[in-house]
Amino acid sequence: MASGGFADMDRGRGFTAYGQEPKLGAYTPGSTWEPRQPKSSRKKWIIMGLIIALVGVIVVAVTAGVVVSSKNKKNNNLSTSGGNSGSSSQGPSTVSQTNPNDPSTFVKNPAYHQSFYGIAYTPVGSQLPECGNTLEGVIEDIQIMSQLTKRIRIYGADCNQSALVVWLKFNCAIFNALYLTVIHVA
Repeated sequence: MASGGFADMDRGRGFTAYGQEPKLGAYTPGSTWEPRQPKSSRKKWIIMGLIIALVGVIVVAVTAGVVVSSKNKKNNNLSTSGGNSGSSSQGPSTVSQTNPNDPSTFVKNPAYHQSFYGIAYTPVGSQLPECGNTLEGVIEDIQIMSQLTKRIRIYGADCNQSALVVWLKFNCAIFNALYLTVIHVA
């Protein structure tokens, strides 16, 4: 029925008896003129496996974050429950005073070096509504920071933080910057 060597390739079925005109529907999907694509279930399994692996990694990361966070919270609660309550650091004072009446006289830590151009500083408890800063905590912080830099910038005047920092006489330049916001009153 088919001529031109199509009989051995099974492609002659789409032609009419005249040999040159294809039958109606010979080029439709699924006909012998278009090779069928094998259904790829392997591709679906790879995509599903990657999605499951991604979900697994996210679950493990969230679980690890929660565990580490809860351990740190427990450690912080234990370390702040004892020690010097007047200091901003946890536990007893880390700076030794040579003259208790002059906070600028203290024993310097040889491990600290003037390695920072400047430090932005807000004393612990100096942001509203807490207002729990103490002079002893600020003195200890400034003693440590004065060994690391010659410039300290404080932002704001909440809870008397600028007065606590500025009056201390250390070998540092204190820059008191204010953060201004617009408050709309109706």
